[in-house]
Amino acid sequence: MDRATSRMSVRTTVSTSSRLSRGTYIPSRGTTFRGEPTHLKNCYIHHDEDLILMCKSCIKPICLVCSNNDHQHHEVEALPKYIRHQRSVLQAKCRVIRDSQLPKIREAISSINEATARRMQVIKEQEHKLIMAVTQVAQKLLSKCRHLAKLQKTKISELKTHAADLKSFTEVVENNTGDFTDAELVTMVQKYNALLGKTKLLDCPEEANLLKFQKGEVRTEQLESMFGHIDTSDYDKKMLMKYRVEEPENKFHVKEIGIFTNGSEAITAMVPISVNNAWLYSDNSRQNKEVTVNGEVKQMMELGAYSRDFFIDDDGTHVHACTDKTVRTVSPDNINILFSTKPLIPLCVCKSSNGEILLSLVDNLSNSRSRSSTRVVQRMTRTGQVTATYQYQEDGRTPLFTKPYRMTLSSQKDLIVADHTSSHTGRLCVLNEDGRLRFIYEGKSGKKDFKPNGVCCDTESHILVADSASHAIHILDQDGKLLRHLITKKEGLVYPFSIAIFRDVLWIGGYYGLVKIFKVKHIK
Repeated sequence: MDRATSRMSVRTTVSTSSRLSRGTYIPSRGTTFRGEPTHLKNCYIHHDEDLILMCKSCIKPICLVCSNNDHQHHEVEALPKYIRHQRSVLQAKCRVIRDSQLPKIREAISSINEATARRMQVIKEQEHKLIMAVTQVAQKLLSKCRHLAKLQKTKISELKTHAADLKSFTEVVENNTGDFTDAELVTMVQKYNALLGKTKLLDCPEEANLLKFQKGEVRTEQLESMFGHIDTSDYDKKMLMKYRVEEPENKFHVKEIGIFTNGSEAITAMVPISVNNAWLYSDNSRQNKEVTVNGEVKQMMELGAYSRDFFIDDDGTHVHACTDKTVRTVSPDNINILFSTKPLIPLCVCKSSNGEILLSLVDNLSNSRSRSSTRVVQRMTRTGQVTATYQYQEDGRTPLFTKPYRMTLSSQKDLIVADHTSSHTGRLCVLNEDGRLRFIYEGKSGKKDFKPNGVCCDTESHILVADSASHAIHILDQDGKLLRHLITKKEGLVYPFSIAIFRDVLWIGGYYGLVKIFKVKHIK
């Protein structure tokens, strides 16, 4: 512990030496406050280190090693001192919350509810007006129909009289056929011909259909135009100022076609196999799931270990990089370990253009590196034989990566690596087929942090990046130029953690298990 501390360069606002010299202590595990243990658990990154400091920038307890790595530029204070101070000011903060913030929140909630109620009332009133207008039109048509029916009463009366004459004639003939004299028979024939002639004049069944009701086409667009719409222009302007970049030159039509939740763990990897189905892997799981765009689970596959990343071969076999430092193939009826990566830890895996495996490997899971760190991407055969290594830039000394977290291969055979440089920052490193660095993308210049957690390429060689720091999907051209933020928090995107595309259907997995699916069309 002391030797490790002496080697570290402390760049925080509170140096390591000053922290210890000012009486920083590690609370004993038995210390209690109102019956609750005051000891905080060991650092979740450096398991042998106690949490003795407080990062005031991140509002989280950290260990001594963390303070000199990911939090070296943050404001840090001794944890006991921070706790003592917070205990003294917490009551005052609560008074501010009770007297100022809570009334404002209640007022805001009331205003939102009242505005919603007003909008709904106006919509109901407009609905009533439209229904009344439609009712008036219907009553007008029914009135005209009744008027026409009156005009046809004479016709109906004539038809009824003629029907009675015909009935009487047939009864006379049928009852007296053999009793007619010759003169009477001639008279009956003449009467028959007269009735027949009148029948031909009156027998016009098509006449009843000459008066028709021509149905009009119900056009929803015109109905919506008459009804009205909700104007969100002012709201959208506010949201645009908050979340969006400038209006892009390249136009993309994006439509959400699916959303569901797959547990509460991060969706760390996904591989679509059609426009409707994809395989998902959730953190801390020993299973893969095939799901539809509606979240329906089609099948599950046991992995035999915890996975970090996977891809699917042409024959449907899954290739996983696992936490037990193995690379394995998984199918419904077989699990086969291809090779071990020990002592290195595999982070991500994808298939190379020649059918080999591309694997990123690190010596530890820290988001920082030292001179002795190993942070490398290697191309390997299915037996683990290394055929190419990507670790340094052309000078042979400058490391390419800090923590190569995710990667993909473009149609131009460029290797695109999402590289984590700290707990909240990262960059995109793009190498050509020979392993030379083409460019580095670090997010939009001058904007907030950029943390690429997932990357994929579409059929037009655009690079799509899931950025959890800005809750956005960046879309770049093949040379690293930002075309636009394709999907943002405005579309409900929160902490995107993985991303994959099949044709024009984009799958996005979130940190808390949320999966969103979009149809993306490039309008040139």
